[in-house]
Amino acid sequence: MSAILANVVRFAGSLRAAGLAAGPDKVPDAIRALDLAGVARREDVFWMWHAIFVSSEQESDLFARIFHRFWSEEPAAGSATQKPVVEAGATNPGLPEGTREDGGHGPQAGEEGTWSPAEALRTMDFADMDEGEMARARQVVAQMSMALAPLAGRRLRPSPSGRRIDLKAALQAGVRQPGGMITLPLVRRVDKPPGVVLLCDISGSMIDYARMLICFAHALSAHGRKAGTRRWTVGAMKVHTFTFGTRLTHVTRDLATPDAAAGLRSVAGRVEDWSGGTRIGECLGTFNRGWGRRLPGQGTIVILVTDGLDRDVGGNLGREMAMLRRSCRKLVWLNPLLRWREFRPRTWGIRTMLPHVDRFLPCHNLASLEGLAEILARPGRGSAEDMKGWLRQV
Repeated sequence: MSAILANVVRFAGSLRAAGLAAGPDKVPDAIRALDLAGVARREDVFWMWHAIFVSSEQESDLFARIFHRFWSEEPAAGSATQKPVVEAGATNPGLPEGTREDGGHGPQAGEEGTWSPAEALRTMDFADMDEGEMARARQVVAQMSMALAPLAGRRLRPSPSGRRIDLKAALQAGVRQPGGMITLPLVRRVDKPPGVVLLCDISGSMIDYARMLICFAHALSAHGRKAGTRRWTVGAMKVHTFTFGTRLTHVTRDLATPDAAAGLRSVAGRVEDWSGGTRIGECLGTFNRGWGRRLPGQGTIVILVTDGLDRDVGGNLGREMAMLRRSCRKLVWLNPLLRWREFRPRTWGIRTMLPHVDRFLPCHNLASLEGLAEILARPGRGSAEDMKGWLRQV
């Protein structure tokens, strides 16, 4: 396969990681479109692939952002296409069996020479990073955009562009000015940020990925606090972080520090089951009974980070997952096993958990975390088509 064809496959993987319906069935259509129209006009390539991969108006902007970032190191404003740069995706059908989706190698950039150290860091597996690379990765995570989709609150405030009439204010104005003209003040609902709960598996099989996801939680928390304080800003999103292995530990206060590395050291020093065994069902039960009703309710986004390798067959895992799903607006499951092309949901734990989640995503490199941030920035529960594909395998 030539460099450009390999990059097309990887580009589809990036779209799929961000939530677009870019399954393997659409990759041949994208390649055939290149054969028919060529690559002489970049604008033509953009709109051909837009027609193939985009199915709604909401997906159009997301497709454009991923397209610009993928095919150019420095995308120009308003430009449809640029030079190819490879970005890791969720599942890459163009790779041989038994390899990671990024293959542990750089992109097939051919003669373009567009592979850079920064891009190599984005697609490097967290388990393969040394301490220096992990430090640089933490800096990238800290600079990620964390603008989550707001929720429509119950409170109203005056607004000239509002669509509702404030009857109470109108009647009060009429009483103060009897016989005069009554104005009809308009109000609109005040948006509020969602609550976020991150439940991170810190067992031995997850420890390399747990470190970076805890840093991701620190970055989310930093957007919801006043700089250098432990207080939340008015209207800011509240982030609660928990670790679990053989027990559940609330570590939100440990992350209330400007330095992600210091917060990670504090978590590792206080958590007693760091890099130990796994009891997913039991720990989720502890969360549901002790914390599920105390944290923000139906507007909460729960991010569950685990490989799902729970061997407690016959336990309460399914019941606890169902209860967890009912207590939140969106349940996102991040699983580093998705970095393998041949991954299938065949173990008991994964098959039990999968029917209760809204999104099932990888979390093995920076590119996958960028895709997660983009998904959290969009309203709605997730891609029903993607989940139907996974559930058909359960």
